[in-house]
Amino acid sequence: MNDRADGFPLDGRILILGTAPRAVEHQLAGQDLTLAEAGPLRDKISTNEITPLPALLHYGKALARESHTGTRIGNDTPLVQGVFEDSAVTVLVAGYAMARGASREHAPLSEYLAGVRGKLRADLPAELRQYRAAGLYRYGSLTLVLRTTSSPG
Repeated sequence: MNDRADGFPLDGRILILGTAPRAVEHQLAGQDLTLAEAGPLRDKISTNEITPLPALLHYGKALARESHTGTRIGNDTPLVQGVFEDSAVTVLVAGYAMARGASREHAPLSEYLAGVRGKLRADLPAELRQYRAAGLYRYGSLTLVLRTTSSPG
C-alpha cells in the first residue's frame, strides 16, 4: 500500500502496459519498472482484447480470470488467465485509446471484478479537456460534472 500525503491510498501494484513483452512479464513477476524501463506505452487496447469472445461466456470470478487475456504486447499475450488476482495489480497504465472499440460492457466489469481500480491513459488529459469544453458527460462509469460560472451553488 502506498500512503500518499494527501490521504489517497493506493493498494496493490501498478502494471505499465508497454510494447515490450519482457517488461510486462517482469512486472507480473513482481518487479517494479519506471515508465522509461517499461518502454513505449501500448496504444489502442480494444475491448475485444480486454474480454475476448470466449470470455463472454463467463460471469463473476470466472469473468475476472479472463480479463485482458487477449491483450497483445508485441506478438505475445502475456496476460494469462487469473493474472490480476495472481499479481495483485490494481492500476493499469497504457497509451492512448485504451478500452476503445466494440463497446463490450464486459470489459470494464472484468477489470473491476479482477481488482483493477484505476486506469491511466496517455490521452486522458486531452479527452478531459474535450469534456470540459462541452459540459457534462459520462466518462465510462464515472460521471464528470463540470461547473461553469453560471452553475448554482
